[in-house]
Amino acid sequence: MNNTGTAAILCLAVAAQLEGTVCGNQPPPVEKTSLTALVERLGEHFGKEGREKGDLFLRYGLMASRSGRWVRIWAAPIDLAPDAPVEFLLIGPESGHDYEALARSFARAEDVHAALEFIGVPAGRPVDYRSLCLWPKGERVRVTYRWSDDNRVYFADLFTNQVRAETLLRDTGTGRHLPLQDFAFVGSRWLPDPAEATGRVYAADAFDPQAIISDYNEPLTVLDVPYRAVDSEVYGTRVVNPDARLPADRLLDILLEPTWEMEGRRVVDLTLQVVPGDQDLGLAGLSYRVTGVTFGRFPEVSTLTDLLALFDKLESAGHDLYLTVQPSHSLPIGLVSRFYVFLWGLTGSHRLRLEAPLPGDLFWKAFMPPRRLMEHSSRIVQPWELYLGYGRDGGVTGSLQRIVEDWGEAGMDAEPRLSTNRFPVTAEGHIAEIMKSDPSACALVLVYCPEEMEYGEILGFISPILADRPTVYLVPHPGERREPSE
Repeated sequence: MNNTGTAAILCLAVAAQLEGTVCGNQPPPVEKTSLTALVERLGEHFGKEGREKGDLFLRYGLMASRSGRWVRIWAAPIDLAPDAPVEFLLIGPESGHDYEALARSFARAEDVHAALEFIGVPAGRPVDYRSLCLWPKGERVRVTYRWSDDNRVYFADLFTNQVRAETLLRDTGTGRHLPLQDFAFVGSRWLPDPAEATGRVYAADAFDPQAIISDYNEPLTVLDVPYRAVDSEVYGTRVVNPDARLPADRLLDILLEPTWEMEGRRVVDLTLQVVPGDQDLGLAGLSYRVTGVTFGRFPEVSTLTDLLALFDKLESAGHDLYLTVQPSHSLPIGLVSRFYVFLWGLTGSHRLRLEAPLPGDLFWKAFMPPRRLMEHSSRIVQPWELYLGYGRDGGVTGSLQRIVEDWGEAGMDAEPRLSTNRFPVTAEGHIAEIMKSDPSACALVLVYCPEEMEYGEILGFISPILADRPTVYLVPHPGERREPSE
């Protein structure tokens, strides 16, 4: 049968089912212009059905089916100009960000969260930059926008107008819509109620931007893109796709469907211990131990080759990998630094995300100092500099330096004159006393150290300052300590 014949039969089938909807004691069509009235009639209608079936979750503006494993959210479209910047595909009913959103939900964000949990999707965790969680984490949910000119379609759930949410936006960098990778159910967060000392509020309902679905890594959203998309880096690059416009005056029926089977989870949490081995072989000579997966279906890990094979197997199975690294404190800092740089390279080619460090360890970004910090003259601000080495007795010793900029009497010189204040560091904890004596200094600390120095030796010196000055970069180098060029 040709495509024309197939389409004709499909249209007849839909029409017949819609006709049955009207004749079978279902509500008559609502006035086209009243989206709120239609939402109320839908809630009324499916509320009766839910009491009969006991399988439905109903809140104002949404419904969910546990057996069908879907959530339907009703929303009003927002008519943005073609190519207008978009940060949110869906905002809450009281959000003021309609100037950069595609639609406004009738349902509260907390109810969307509850509906997804009702159908068996566990909440994950949004990005949290203060806690050093840089990737959104959560099971993936497919989002489809649907609508119709016939109100009966909303009762029968027989939509012919439907598009994937990602296609509604165009990436100005690629000229294409966003990648079809679904959205991560990160679940916003519960925060103290500012109006009630003992209460809690759901952040996506109580605080701006009241995002339900965002196209960048919004710390308070319910659903996020499943990859790194920092707002400062992608702002203005996601715009309305002129080739996939939503209707301006029709109710949107937004369908959420989990993309993973009930038996397992897409998200896999791994903990990787890195311990000394044959250090002459570099990273390949270290020993690796992984916990967090059942090794019945995956290879055991002891070598770097084993580790990469495990990553490949998990990725091929569709998993998103969240890796917590625990380097042995007896490892040379040069190898620890090289390993973190190696892992960072894998985040681009694998579904690998690096998690926040364990207590007592440094953030993985501490091992990748920006190049602009390597020369005094190219810095915007001058950090503290700590130079570590070994004394005559073999113990760790150091010198703390404070670079001072002098911009002339009127502060108008084109270039500052630099001077250095040096403070010998005689014992662990001494560094904290020196820094507290100059609270106006930059909170950033650069640590220059021999690459053969043990990770734990460095931690012993800098751990007393991490609470007050958490931004630390390590600069391992061969041989004795060296200072940056002027």
